[in-house]
Amino acid sequence: MKPDNSNRTSLYRRRRPSSVQWMACVGMIMSAAMIGDSGRAAAQTRSAPPSVPLVFDGFTEPAQDVLVSGVDLGRLTAIHVRMGDRVSKGDLLAQLDDQLQESALRISQAQADITGEIRMAVAEQKLQQLKTESLRKLAADGMARPEELQRAEADLEAAKARVEIAQEQQRLRRLQVQRDQIELNRRKVLAPCDGRIARVMHAAGEYLTPADAVIFRLIATDTLDAVFNVPVEHIHHVQMGQTVSVFLRSQGKTVDGTVDCISPAIDGESGTVQVKVLLDNRDETFLAGDRCTLQLTPQRTARTTTGARNSVTRVSRIHWQPVAPEAVTQ
Repeated sequence: MKPDNSNRTSLYRRRRPSSVQWMACVGMIMSAAMIGDSGRAAAQTRSAPPSVPLVFDGFTEPAQDVLVSGVDLGRLTAIHVRMGDRVSKGDLLAQLDDQLQESALRISQAQADITGEIRMAVAEQKLQQLKTESLRKLAADGMARPEELQRAEADLEAAKARVEIAQEQQRLRRLQVQRDQIELNRRKVLAPCDGRIARVMHAAGEYLTPADAVIFRLIATDTLDAVFNVPVEHIHHVQMGQTVSVFLRSQGKTVDGTVDCISPAIDGESGTVQVKVLLDNRDETFLAGDRCTLQLTPQRTARTTTGARNSVTRVSRIHWQPVAPEAVTQ
């Protein structure tokens, strides 16, 4: 007796899905994958944090900070400025004892005014010139010996040389006057630049020594340098000539500055690079030594395009083929 396979075949056909059902299932899988990736890309876009400002602490310092000392050593006879005074380049700040230099200058000036040597040498030259011309006429007429004429011409050349020597001595005496004037000027302490007196370190009557020759501290406050130590991993955010924002704590305000200097070397101990920002202070509103803060805003990076591209790539990897009805019935 043969088994009846008709019921088994019909049951098998009822359990095997049709091609339409296969296509519907694959479509649902693709839709779910695309929706999931799109949701993740949107969530990634929403969760991308904004650019966090970078903040660095620093301080301000004058663009020029000069320790002014005397060119010469000696006793101070006068101090002409006080702390806080505004001075210009070339102003007289202090005076050293200059009695010896003044005396030397008067002597050299008196020597430079001596003209008697020159006048005497010129007179001798004229006299010798007349004598030589007379001997030449006599020698032409045969009334003077050749030796006499030769001696007269030699004496004339010597007289001319004495005039030149007297003139050279006069020039040397005038140069000595200039030298003594320079020595006298060295006893004056002048301002090397425009600025304000930040400190007076000596008083009148004190003696300047090689170990203690500084008299004043002079600072130029029309421009200030804001100095910051930026970690090397953030130094690429700073460029020469870049306009940045600097917050001054004592003033409680933010001002714009220009990056003026970036150190070419990294500090090995701290791993930072020194940056100087130039601040305009022509009205002298800000003070040197103030604590300040530099704020930098890094450039934001867009990640939405990358997320969308990845979602498309993942969807493109899902391949499907429709199932033929013959394969289902077999």
